[in-house]
Parts: sequence; structure tokens; C-alpha cells
Amino acid sequence: NGMQQQLEVQQQQPQQQPNSQQFQSGSSSPSRGPSEKRRRLQVVYIAGVEGTGHHGFMPLLLYPAVREYGGGVLAWWRSLREVLLKCPPSERRAKLNMLLEAMQTNCQDEPRILFEWCSYPFGEEHRERWADGVADTDALARELRSGNPGNSVDLREFVDIFSEFADVKVLVLHRGLISASWSHKEWDQGLLKHARILALFMEYLTGVLGGLDPDMWRWVAYEDVCNAHLQGEHAAVAAALSAFLGLPAATLQRSFSHFRPSSKDAAAEMPGETLREIRALEDRHSDRWFPSAFPGQRMLAEFDASRQPSASSAAAPTRVQADTKMDAATEQAFTKLIEALSEEQRQLWLDVHQSANATEAQRSEKVKRLQAMLSEDQMFLLKKALITQEASQKASKLDVDPTAYTCVHMWLGGCGFGSEVNNLMSAAVFCMQNGLDCIVEDDGWNSGRLHDFVNAEPCILKSCRWGSRCRPLEIRRDRRQATTGWFLICGHAKGVSFQEKSALAQKVWSYTVETERRLKELNRDLNLPGAYVAVQIRRGDKVAGSRRETLKVTISDYVRAAAAQCAAAQPSACRTVVVCSDDLGAAEEFAREMGRAHPELSVRFRARKSVPNPLVRGHWQAEFNSLSAEDRRSMTLEFLADVQVMRAAKALVCTHSSNVGRLVALLRDGPTVSLDGEWTNG
Repeated sequence: NGMQQQLEVQQQQPQQQPNSQQFQSGSSSPSRGPSEKRRRLQVVYIAGVEGTGHHGFMPLLLYPAVREYGGGVLAWWRSLREVLLKCPPSERRAKLNMLLEAMQTNCQDEPRILFEWCSYPFGEEHRERWADGVADTDALARELRSGNPGNSVDLREFVDIFSEFADVKVLVLHRGLISASWSHKEWDQGLLKHARILALFMEYLTGVLGGLDPDMWRWVAYEDVCNAHLQGEHAAVAAALSAFLGLPAATLQRSFSHFRPSSKDAAAEMPGETLREIRALEDRHSDRWFPSAFPGQRMLAEFDASRQPSASSAAAPTRVQADTKMDAATEQAFTKLIEALSEEQRQLWLDVHQSANATEAQRSEKVKRLQAMLSEDQMFLLKKALITQEASQKASKLDVDPTAYTCVHMWLGGCGFGSEVNNLMSAAVFCMQNGLDCIVEDDGWNSGRLHDFVNAEPCILKSCRWGSRCRPLEIRRDRRQATTGWFLICGHAKGVSFQEKSALAQKVWSYTVETERRLKELNRDLNLPGAYVAVQIRRGDKVAGSRRETLKVTISDYVRAAAAQCAAAQPSACRTVVVCSDDLGAAEEFAREMGRAHPELSVRFRARKSVPNPLVRGHWQAEFNSLSAEDRRSMTLEFLADVQVMRAAKALVCTHSSNVGRLVALLRDGPTVSLDGEWTNG
């Protein structure tokens, strides 16, 4: 399945532009610059005896190769194996020449890379020829004469022939004989016989490698690769492989992060007598094998477990801590819950979380007792925290390679303006940081067309420029369903700072001429002074109904905070408060309470005369979505007029549980005070 995904990615690559220089088969390579060298065929042979990790290691290289070469990756090339394994040695050079000429004609000089990884020996048929392995003193010479040692590729011939056409690299895998033997323990009529066969072909490989140019080959121990992975040293492994093979370090690192070391424990599972015999066999012969003969050709030697006996155990606690760390939004959600609990409830909460050793029945009983003690609002906070944690965990587990895409397409639909645009801004930041185009798909947006309101290009585009070469990362959500791209953007957003997102938001938020004209008309009725404090009060379905998202902040809290900001304003105190709310009743209540507490302060708010009656007392998304397109556009313009009022205020009092509050905070330069938590990018 993993390889099918790689090939699907390969098929989606945009076509490479043809190069002017044509490939000449059979000719010696001319002096080349970097771009010319990339046009020359690159060949990588993954060598090694059976059981050394071909099937685990090979996919790690295919993924970065597909990302770098696209359709120019050749792997499992049946025609090549027909030449290498079935043609008589005397015919191979000519047939390979024909094969590569045909390949080059078809690819129009497109850069290509070829992988081969036949092990030694290869396949399950006709193994009787070398059945006695290293115990047969004539076996090695016989295999050399066969033209296909171990029914595999003649590695010396392979390098010799391909060097005429390509840059050849040989990466040799090594693994301790005990583990390598155990990998195919059912073969060759017994473990000891199988180990002798592997020892025979270790001698074959050593002989061939000794005759190769040292710059052409390296060897790596499977144990070192596993140890590096356990230590989390993905970048170090990627850098070493990149330096030798010429593949991009970034995609090698991503690929290696998915490597899974073998879970087999050969020494523990193997019969004791057999273990001793194979260990003695390795001791007798290993000083003649390539790991001992060519220690300078070793890659990743720094991860030799014998040199770092405690490295993997030291790395483990850090990894667990990183995996269990809460993001800011989740931590804030649980903090709100705990702050709302009584002392008795907190003790029971602590008891539930410290009951790891309790039985399932005991833990279930404690949870039921806690739930029975929670009020309706406390139960709401608990569910909210758990939903936030679940979404965060899902987003954090995603690993999507941005370079697999040309662009991000984000659909705007039936959610609130603040929610849709906040998430679109997050997508735009993701695109900016990963060199992708961000395209808004707003045909079905309940508020209209984004570019009718703001001049968002080039940060957010109206349409895709990639045409048939488009490989989109799609971001969609509908009720409780969402694409992988949606969770990817949400996860990425948690690592984006307020300053980063604010810089992009302010760049995007430039009104069109017509929108700016309409907003000035709408705000003229407020007769705004030069200095004022704005208050944003979100009501409606944000704080009530079956789909509420947060607890209501009291009007008294808003009044106290607004009065404090008026007094603190510089260079002189403000004497006007402007209320921006989806609920006319909340604005009226604020004015009455402020009049009683601070009669010296003037309160202004929008009369909302043009708003349809069901939405005068709060924004209810389902009601809004059912309006005509004309009414929805009219209300969106009034909303944007409020946004402009809040942007220009000396200070803003809001709630960051509201998407509107978080959005306006990004667009402001002055102080913003939230009454229900810190700003989070979620």
C-alpha cells in the first residue's frame, strides 16, 4: 500500500521541461555542470545478503526519489531484470544499450534515477547450487562463473556496464549474521545452513566491493539505522544519505521518520544450540568480510550501539514528553474547566487522573461520581475540552508532505464569517511558509465572494494557475466531516505565532473601493469621535442553544473592562464606548449599566434596523444561511463595518472564544483585552 501511494504521487507530477542536450548512449560522459549531471542517468544499487533490510530500507529512498524526479523514477523495471538475470552474459551489454536508448527516446532527456536491489542470493528457486554455503570451498568460484551469482545480478558486471551510461552508486546493507539468518529462518532446510549461505555471499560481496572505486560505494549497518531512529536522529541519517546519493535531505528526513525497525529478537527466539553455532560461524569468517575489510566506507558509524550503549534509553523520555504535551488551545480549555470546579470537585478530578492502576470498573465509577457533581456549565466545559483535545491529537498525528502539492484549495461554506476567514488566513500562512499557492473556493460561501470585499491577492488567489498540472491539497469541512487537509492546516496553525498571522492578515485586509465606500456610509450614523474604546459582545449561538461553543460573559464584566480601558487611554482618557454586537439587546443592556456606573461615558451602538427580525437578538448561523443572498451580503457589510470600528478603536474589549474577537485582534495595532482567555490560533 505504501508503494502504491508513492507511485500515485509519481503519476501526479507535473511534466518536466525538456532539456536541450540529448543523451548519447555508449559514449563517455563529457565534462558537466550541476544541471548536466542531473540529466545524466543516476543509478543506485542497494546490495546486501538476504535479511539485511532491503524491504525496510528501499521505500525510504523511493519516496524522496519520486519527490525529486517525479515520473523519472525507475523501480521494479521488469525489462531490466530480463537483461540482467535471464540473458547470457555475452549479450547483456548490447541489450542494455538498446534498452537505455529506448528509455531515453521515450523520456525526452528528462532526468531519471534507476533503483535495483536484488539481494544475494535472490529468490527461492534453484538454491541447491549453493546449498552448502561457505562450507563448500568451490561454491564461490562456481557462482562467479555462472554469470548470476546466487541467481542474482552480477554486481561487478552491473557497475561496469552502467558506468558507460550513468553515475552509479552502490549502497550495501549489513546486518549481524544471527539477525539476518533469522529473517528467513524457514529457508534452506534449517537456520545453520541458511547462515552458511549468507556467509558465502558476504565473501562474494567483499570481493566485488574491493574492486570498486571507493567513491562509488558505502556500507551501512541495519543496527545503526535502527539505533539512529530510536534516538530521533532523523536529520543526521538524512544528511548522510543525501551527501552520498544526491537525494534531497528534507524528503529523506521525512521518509526516515516513518521507518519502523524490526521487532524480531533473533538471539532470544532462536534455539540455544543453533545460536551458538551461528555465532561461532560469524566469529570464524567475519574478519574477512567487508565491514572489517573496509571500515572507512561505513556510514552512520556514530550510531553504533556498542559505542553508545545508553543512547536509545536516554532519548526515550524526551519523546514521551513531547508526545503528551498539550497545545495552547487544549491547555486553555482544561484550565477553564478546572477553574470552574469547587475544591471537592477538583479533588475528585485529580483522583480520576491518578487512577492509572485502578481497574476499569473502579475508574468508571470515579468518572460517574465526577459527572454527577458537575453543573450544566461545567459539563459543557468538560466536553469542550475533550473535543479540543481530540481534534488537536488528530491534527498532530498527520504527516503530509507539502512538496507533494502545487497549491492549497480551501472551500468556504456555511460557517460564520470569522470562522471561515480565520481558517483561510491560517491556510494562507501555511502556503506562504511552504511555497504553495492559496486558492479560495468561495462559489458556495454564505457571505458572498471574498475578493468582492478585500484585495486579498497575491496572498489568496481567486483561481488556480496550474491548470492540468494542479496537485491540490483540498481543505473542506461540512458539519462534522473534514478532509485531511483541514486537520493539517489546523495542526500547522498551532505553531504559528500571533505576529506571523497578524502580518499576513493586515496585508490581506485591504478593502475594495466599493466595500470601503459602503462601510463609510454605514459608520457615518455612529458619528465616531477621534478616540474611543470598542466593545465586542458575541451572543446568539455562540453562547446558547444546542451548538453553543463557550460560556456567556456577563455585561457587568464588559462594563468594568471598558471603563478601565477608557481611563487608561493615552494621551488622554476616552469618553466614548462603541458597542459592536450581534445582539441589540446586549448593546442596550450595556448602555444602561454603563450609564448607572459611569454616567460621564457616552455609549453608542448600531440600531440594526436593516437586519431581519430573527437575527436582531443574536447571530444564529442556520437562520443566517436561510436568508436571501442579498440579505446575507447586506449583513456581511454591516459586520465588516463593525470590524472597521473595532480596528480603529484606541482599545478593544472582546472575547477570544469568538472567531470575530480573534480576527479583529490580528487586524489591530492597539491593545486588545479578552475577557475569556488568551489568543490562540485555532
